[in-house]
Amino acid sequence: MSILRIIFILSNIFENINGVSTKYIKFIEYLSNINYLGSKIDIVLFIPGNYNEDEIEKENVKMIKTTGIKIPFYKDIKIPIVSTSSLLSEIKTGKEIIIFNGEFFWLYEKLKKIQKKFNRVKIFPNMHTDYDFYLNNIYTRFNFGLKPLKKHLDYYLDKKYFEGIIVTGEKLREKYNNITNNVFNANEIDLSIFKNYKIDNYKINSLELDLLKDNDDDNLEKNEDDNDKLEKNEENNDKLEDDDKLEDDIKKENIINFIYCGRISKEKNIIEICDCLNEVDFDYVLNIIGDGPYINELKNIIIEKYNNSVDKIYFHGELKQREIYNLYHKLDNRIFIFTSLSETFGKTPMEAGMCGVPIFIKKSDITSILYTHEENAYVFDNKYDFKILLYKFLKSGKYEKKSLIENSVKNIKKYDQNIIFNNLLKFLIQSDSKLKILLNFFDIFAFHSMSKMVNCSSMFLGE
Repeated sequence: MSILRIIFILSNIFENINGVSTKYIKFIEYLSNINYLGSKIDIVLFIPGNYNEDEIEKENVKMIKTTGIKIPFYKDIKIPIVSTSSLLSEIKTGKEIIIFNGEFFWLYEKLKKIQKKFNRVKIFPNMHTDYDFYLNNIYTRFNFGLKPLKKHLDYYLDKKYFEGIIVTGEKLREKYNNITNNVFNANEIDLSIFKNYKIDNYKINSLELDLLKDNDDDNLEKNEDDNDKLEKNEENNDKLEDDDKLEDDIKKENIINFIYCGRISKEKNIIEICDCLNEVDFDYVLNIIGDGPYINELKNIIIEKYNNSVDKIYFHGELKQREIYNLYHKLDNRIFIFTSLSETFGKTPMEAGMCGVPIFIKKSDITSILYTHEENAYVFDNKYDFKILLYKFLKSGKYEKKSLIENSVKNIKKYDQNIIFNNLLKFLIQSDSKLKILLNFFDIFAFHSMSKMVNCSSMFLGE
């Protein structure tokens, strides 16, 4: 038996290639190549759904298919159902560290029993979602059922059944720091993929932009009749479904390529992007990258309310990270626009920023923590504010644009995955450097270049 044994309980990652799934796959790939105290790490995957065993063809990786259930916040993603006996069968020494997703409420009591039976087992839930916001503002119909369950996490942390917690975002770190001293904020960006930024020229044709004066803000606001709804028609549906319809447009020099990348769901507030772009007077394309449960409803709203913008919106669908990177470098005159209010960190704006795409992000609880307005991003309040800042950026000189992009890249590098994951691993084993690690959770973080962080003696580089 290997000295180090790691067990994952994951969603159907091989069926749903999104940001989270990519993290899992890359983490397992790197972890499977690590030597710990002279031996390979044993990796076991409990995973629902269909998968191709050739995806990870390693003799030290074992995949176990489980029953899975769908959840309402994601499209076609199933989460695993694992029995207590299955968990117990993977605890070999009673010294493991268990990490699981804090959203898996049904595992709490099972893990509590394991912790009581093996008191040296260390349990760390992971929480990457602000469920207070979700349940109070977006998914209110689930409030009655999930709100009491969510409070169980606070209880289990307070009673020390869980050793600590891994979170995503400073907002969640502050929240759980009131309950436990052992909180790790795992904000991270994979700088091995998102790199090599370029700076665009932003040559566009706009009479309004040419005439705009620095203090002439009043002429930017328009009155709009939100009650006007244009009739749906099959022609517009065809436009939204045609993957090739804007291939020529996105390459034109005088076209601004606005970009949204992420899950297509209600809480991402994508429709406000359409509101913002309805205010501009020049040619543009809105590139929407991603998939999710809200995509059909979003398309219908665009047809009904933004009929004049239908031929300006390009749905790229779900792309892998490398494909997203390639698209960012293929496009010119790029601007990333993000109006989500539910984020605890928000990786996709920063991934775009690492490619030299200026970030325009709606003001929220996290923006003041992550960005400095007009230094490394533009933070706006509403669609009118967005237009003022957009035109200010477009009218700025080459040096000012270059400075914004370089400051953005510098800011994002603080979240280098290598550094963050090195510190995360230290956090997990700080109580006992010889502990075996059992990783059992839904949203694990990808350990990029793990072999560069840990040598064959299990010592961290730099120590």
